[in-house]
Amino acid sequence: MEIVGDSGAPLPSGEFGEIAVTGGRNPYLPLLRYRTGDFAALDPRPVPAETPPRDWSASTAATSSSSAPPTTPWSTGGLGRVLRDHLFIQHRFIQRADRSLDLTIRPFPNAPINLDSIRRGILALFGEVELRIQLDNNLGEENQGGKVTAYLSEVE
Repeated sequence: MEIVGDSGAPLPSGEFGEIAVTGGRNPYLPLLRYRTGDFAALDPRPVPAETPPRDWSASTAATSSSSAPPTTPWSTGGLGRVLRDHLFIQHRFIQRADRSLDLTIRPFPNAPINLDSIRRGILALFGEVELRIQLDNNLGEENQGGKVTAYLSEVE
């Protein structure tokens, strides 16, 4: 994963640009570069060698930035780790201007989702904030192609 500018050239750590992913699991396309249409800056603070870089100020092509209270650092990757163990089709996570959180999940039909586990994981990242979680079987259907913006923030 790297952060690239408009020209596709990698940007220095800490600069805001588009997330690009190179490589992947397909051995026949090891050099494929995928520009995601999402934007972020990599956290320039050093991390232990076994830990991947943290992303921060993540946003979608709609230019919404994500941030938490200054005492609560988080990343879309951290939130992704909370959600990855749960089976669902897609989600939308919004951090409101008042720092409250909304998570909407489109579940697979007849697949149970442990909302208590998701709630505990998110609160572990953000601390004691107001968190609303809802299931929506139609999430994304209002958009062409069904895609939703996974992470949004109203926080400046």
